[in-house]
Amino acid sequence: MTQQRKTFVSGQSFALFLIATFLIVNGARVLPAVEEVSQEAWVAWIKKTAIQLQTLDWRTVNLKDLRSLDDKLEGKRVIYLGEPDHYIHEKYNYRLILIRYLFEKGWRYVGMEMGRSDGRRADRFLETGDHRWLEQMAVYGYLGDRRKNRDERNRPGKAQKNPGFVKAIVTEEKWFFQQLRSINENLAPGQSRLCWFGYDADMYPGGGYRDARELLDKHSKTQLAQKILNSLALVENETVEEEVERLKGVLALIAKNKGDLQQLLGKNRTDELKGIVHCLLDSKKFLIARKVGYDLKLMAPAYREREKTMFRQIDELLDRLPSEEKIILLGHNLHLSKNYKSIRFSGINMWPSIGSHVNQKLPGKVYSIWMLYDHGRSADVSKQSIKYIHSHPGRIESLMARAGHAFILPLNSPDPRATYLDNERGFVVNGDTGFGLLRKNADAIFFISEVTATGEGDRE
Repeated sequence: MTQQRKTFVSGQSFALFLIATFLIVNGARVLPAVEEVSQEAWVAWIKKTAIQLQTLDWRTVNLKDLRSLDDKLEGKRVIYLGEPDHYIHEKYNYRLILIRYLFEKGWRYVGMEMGRSDGRRADRFLETGDHRWLEQMAVYGYLGDRRKNRDERNRPGKAQKNPGFVKAIVTEEKWFFQQLRSINENLAPGQSRLCWFGYDADMYPGGGYRDARELLDKHSKTQLAQKILNSLALVENETVEEEVERLKGVLALIAKNKGDLQQLLGKNRTDELKGIVHCLLDSKKFLIARKVGYDLKLMAPAYREREKTMFRQIDELLDRLPSEEKIILLGHNLHLSKNYKSIRFSGINMWPSIGSHVNQKLPGKVYSIWMLYDHGRSADVSKQSIKYIHSHPGRIESLMARAGHAFILPLNSPDPRATYLDNERGFVVNGDTGFGLLRKNADAIFFISEVTATGEGDRE
């Protein structure tokens, strides 16, 4: 090779190195190219591999059909049950089928993309069966813990254009918890119950104040407890910005008196108090951040901060629970993505997700299941009406529908046809299309060809 040619090659290589470095430093997504598998070959592999479901009734489904998942869950501590849309009826039986199966395998803690305070009340219902706890959840419209000087409700909790529409959604949500309660009602001797928690910020904050008071009230005659209770008292006409600063002061007070609080309340209850106040603070900060409106690109920074709230609350739980305790996380597929860098949707790149955070914290201990559907009806909470989602040839679900109506598809297979999802593919996100590397984010797909809107389906 001539010296001139060597210089050219060297210069070209250096230029490519600089470009690659720029892309990495600036966070660009460089997606690997995988040898293309034909659509027909992939569909044939699904037909061969998928666990076909004869029913979606969680009570009558034959759990023996899921036995092929047993070895895949060996050594796992956390299971993700993701969903493509919050407002589809079939997600409830999907969750219940898998929770029932996992409960028999030893999973006891279930957390949802739900506010901490609401999650605490849902757990009290699962423990006691007292329906009043479900009636006191802000996410279902409870206003008893609201501030009097400002309306902090987000949609769909605001005054409704179509009250029957919202009521149908809330009724189905409560039905779901009633089914979970039936698991606790039928425990075998010596079995521990199913427990519930919320790991999100409270979209309708306020209940955390009551939760904190309940922890401190029995000690209210002590100087320290009374001092914290006084600092938690709502200030009339304070702005949300002023409230944030006051809550920061409450956290500082708890930190300063941590040792004395642990003597008074015990370590676990002290940690719980700190977690409640911290979640209140994060929730109020999210109130400020979401004032930009509901445009996703404008809201992305707020959502990134909200996700950090999830990080902290899950870390707190993992630190508190014995390592043998197993956890199920429910939430949107995008939140429960194991590799957020390989996903984009609505013109933006996914921010660091709780699913990726837990997957990094517990390498090799996470198994992610995503629910996907091809077409159907979903509840549009912003318009309080029903929207129809059509099958789309640019999404993988249109191919999956050729393989069956309802099935579970494990994705990690040595069969070369499984690599179809190692290239970027389109998939359904809230009725629209997202793009990404599916096998980097999900270990299995729970597929249903057609869905109905929350509140429309048969719950018997």
